[in-house]
Amino acid sequence: MIRDEQYVGGYQLFSITEKEETKAEIIRLLYVATTRAADYLVLSSGLDKLGKIEGPWMELLDQRFDRLTGKARKSTHQVKVVTSPPPLKIKPTKTTGRQTLKKLLQKAQKKAQKGEGRLPKYLAPVAPDKAARRQFSFSRLTGVLHERTPASIITVDETEEFPEKALDPLGLGTLVHAVLAEVDFTNPGDYTEIVRRIKRDSPNPQLADGTVPLSPEVDLEEAIEMIGRFLASSRASEIATAKEVHRELEFMLAWPPGSRDPEGRYLQGFIDCLYRDAAGQWQIVDYKTNRITAEYLEVEAAKYQMQMLLYALAAETILKESIVELTLYFLRPGLEYHFSWNDIAKQRVIDLINQHLS
Repeated sequence: MIRDEQYVGGYQLFSITEKEETKAEIIRLLYVATTRAADYLVLSSGLDKLGKIEGPWMELLDQRFDRLTGKARKSTHQVKVVTSPPPLKIKPTKTTGRQTLKKLLQKAQKKAQKGEGRLPKYLAPVAPDKAARRQFSFSRLTGVLHERTPASIITVDETEEFPEKALDPLGLGTLVHAVLAEVDFTNPGDYTEIVRRIKRDSPNPQLADGTVPLSPEVDLEEAIEMIGRFLASSRASEIATAKEVHRELEFMLAWPPGSRDPEGRYLQGFIDCLYRDAAGQWQIVDYKTNRITAEYLEVEAAKYQMQMLLYALAAETILKESIVELTLYFLRPGLEYHFSWNDIAKQRVIDLINQHLS
């Protein structure tokens, strides 16, 4: 809204809207009051100066009657006007004027600038109670639960040579994951049509894990290139010949592992690809669209270590079978990183998650 050639902010706009709504409500109240009179209608007002208009009621009456004589302006009805104050038998009490929101806000701002004021007990920030949560999502961990080893620490200067394009990387990841969840690895056919169809028919596709909606700025050609590179890889060929394949597999793992308490905690997530290879062994693959090179492969992969270990723990707990390999597949460069899964890794992820959930 433009007012007097100046920009009106949110608070001012709210004040203007509130003022108009209040005025309309006051007029409705006057209508209800005046239409309830049976024999006589008496309207009274305290004015500093006769003839002075104050408030919506006086404005409305002035449109119809002369306030000093009572003569009707557009009809034959007349009203009697009394200008002398009536005698009072009791002494009027002092009343406190109602403070406006604007004045209260100004007062609060002045106190805050001086470092004064007191925050009421029940308006203070509520400390999060981690013990109260029962369900936790681990679909897109970004490092909250990974150990800070030298390999997992990288400075901004070290990554400046890999700037992201001006697009939504999560949106690109959403599109790529959606295609890889649908394409037939044994016979990909024209997978480029799948990419364009998902973008065309589903302007806001979301994966089951709640990944953000697809951005309209997603580079389709880049997505097609990454998917094509993966479909031509040995990893895709292995998945194509697998005995059993599960994609975008949801899991809900009771915590701690083995717990049978229905009111206990649960860890929820989605595994990009879980498959039983030709040798009958289970493997987990998680796709990433990060822009990296072989030099920084270990550094970037370390950020997802706990995520992958948790996926392995969930799959092993549910399948009652061992997981032989955990693979992060970086689609842009076509690079893989493998995590070890053994009793030591299993105990480490259990201890670390317990620490963060306590």
